[in-house]
Amino acid sequence: MRERRVALARTLNHPVLAEARASAESAWRAGHLEPLLDSVEARVVGGHLARPEPYGALVDWVRNFDPQGLPETSDVEWSFYDERFDTKLFEIWMLDRLERALAPKLGHAISRPLWDRGANPTFFWKQGLATVAVHFQRALSSGVGQTVWRRREPPAPFDGVPDITVVISTARSGESLAYVDAKLRQRDHHPTEELYKLLGYFDNTGSPAARRGAIVYYNVASTVVETFVDGGDGQMLSVGVGPASADHELGFDRIADMVMEMLRRSDETAFAQPADSEQDLDEGQVAAVQEKAVSDLLVRASHLPANTLEPYRHILSQLIPETWPRLDDELSTIVATAYYFGASAPPGADLSGPLLGLSAACERILCGPEALFDRVATGAGDILRRPITLGTAAMCLKWCVKPKRPEDHQIRALVETEAETNFEALTDLRADLFTLNNYRKAAAHLNLVPEADYTAGHVLILGSGEQAKPGLLTRLVQLAGVG
Repeated sequence: MRERRVALARTLNHPVLAEARASAESAWRAGHLEPLLDSVEARVVGGHLARPEPYGALVDWVRNFDPQGLPETSDVEWSFYDERFDTKLFEIWMLDRLERALAPKLGHAISRPLWDRGANPTFFWKQGLATVAVHFQRALSSGVGQTVWRRREPPAPFDGVPDITVVISTARSGESLAYVDAKLRQRDHHPTEELYKLLGYFDNTGSPAARRGAIVYYNVASTVVETFVDGGDGQMLSVGVGPASADHELGFDRIADMVMEMLRRSDETAFAQPADSEQDLDEGQVAAVQEKAVSDLLVRASHLPANTLEPYRHILSQLIPETWPRLDDELSTIVATAYYFGASAPPGADLSGPLLGLSAACERILCGPEALFDRVATGAGDILRRPITLGTAAMCLKWCVKPKRPEDHQIRALVETEAETNFEALTDLRADLFTLNNYRKAAAHLNLVPEADYTAGHVLILGSGEQAKPGLLTRLVQLAGVG
C-alpha cells in the first residue's frame, strides 16, 4: 500500500501535470464539495446511517486533505532510484528510454497507450515498406506462429511474455525479432540466468529471425554493456544501467544500434533517413515505393521452396477464371506473389507490400509502357507529368467527365481516341480507381495496412464470390484488351 501511495503521489506531482494543477484544483473546489460534505456530515450526526464511522472518517480525510503537503517531484523520484525501485516502473522506464534512443534514427513514433499493450505495438514507425514495432508485454505465441514447446494436458502453448518485443518487417525479408527484458535486482555483473532466459525465448520461438535480445539490469555506478554472440546472426546484450546515472542513455543507444543493424540486414535501404510524418508523398514517390514493393516481394518469393506459389496460382485461376489466362508471366507472378504474402502474413502484420503488389498489377495494365494512359501521355505532351500512375489515370477520367480547362478537353479527346468504344465503361472506373489510389497512397506512406484494409483492397481488385460486379483487375483487362 505504501508503494501505491508513493506511486500516486509521484504521478500527481509529475512535471507534465504541473500546468494543469491550478485548473484541476479550481474545478475540484467548484464542484459543490462543501455542500456535499455538510450534507454527509449532517446524516452522520443525525444517525441516518447504519454504519456512520467510515463516512465520518472519509469526511474528515477530505476536509483535511492538503495538496500542498505532497512531496516535491525530485524527492519522489529519488525515493524510487534504489534497490526498491518498483519493478513495473523500471520496465516502463526502460520502454520509454528505448523509444527515445530509436527516435533520432527512425523519426517520430506513432504511439498507443499502455493499456492497449500486447498484440498492438506501443511505439510504431513506418517508412515505405519497412516497419519497426515496439510491443510491451507481448506473448511469444502472438508472433508469426505458435511456440515450439506446448503443454500436453490441457493442450496450450508453453508461453512466455518478454517485457519488450521489437518486430522489424520489410517486404524484402519479412519479419525479424528482438526481445528486451528488465531485471531490477541490483548486481555488479551480468545476470547469467536472465541471459539464459533470452536463449529460451529464442528456442521457443523456433525462428532463425528471432535470435537477438538484451537484458537490462539495475546498476548503480555507471552503464556497463557486454555483448554475447553465436556463430551466426545471434546477439545478446547485457546492459547495466541506473535511472539516476548520467550515462544510462549509452546503454539504450547500444540496444537501438542492434535494432538498426537488424533493419539494415533486412533491407539496407530502409530508414536511410528518419521517417517524416508531416511529409505528404507525391505521385512519383508513391510510384517508387510501389515499384520497390513489387521488386522486394519477387526477391523474397525467389527464396521460397519450389512450387510454394502453385496452390495460390490455382486459387487465382478459380477466382478470376476468365482473366487469369490473359495475364502475361510477369503480371501473373506479381499477382500470385502478392496474394501469397497477403494470405500467409501473421496476425497484426503490416500488409502494405501485398496491397501495393496487387495495385501495381492494375497500374501496369492501365499505365505501363504502351498501355492506354502511356499513349495518352505521349499525345498530351507537357500536360501530364510522368510517371503515369493510377492517380494520374483517375484524374484524367475525372477531367474526361467534367472538362473545364482547354487541357481537360485535350485529354478527353485523347482518351476517347485510345479507348475507342470503351470510353463510357472506362470513365465508370474512376470512383474505384480513386478508392484504390487512396489505399495505395496510405500503404506507401506512414499508415499501417491492417487486415481489414487489405481485405477491402483485395476485394476491390480481385472481386469476390459475394458480389456480382467483377473486380477492378478483370474490368481493366477487358477494357484494355490485355491478352
